[in-house]
Amino acid sequence: MCNIYDEDETSMYEKNDVYDQVCEDCDFLKSLYPVELMEMQILIEEKCNELEYAGSMMYDKYPDRVRIEKLSKDICRNKQDFDYKLVQVMVVNEMLRRRIRKRNCIGRGIC
Repeated sequence: MCNIYDEDETSMYEKNDVYDQVCEDCDFLKSLYPVELMEMQILIEEKCNELEYAGSMMYDKYPDRVRIEKLSKDICRNKQDFDYKLVQVMVVNEMLRRRIRKRNCIGRGIC
């Protein structure tokens, strides 16, 4: 695993450019979701926004599977026609995206 603090400044900027490109790719690919999943993604993002705080389970080194499953089921209460397992995959993907963003933010020194 790379430690950005041990690298020169040019390398750090290159990593930031790659990170920005990955974020753009993620946003574009999410825009290709079917309409129903886009609506669910909005609910997931809103719920994850509520989990953006220090000590949140979203940023635990090993997030608890049971808590993620409960979160997914809670989100599904708003949309009865969704299988919570699909929502759970979407939640985990969103958490991963935010964890990467937070790590990059810390690496840039802007958090």
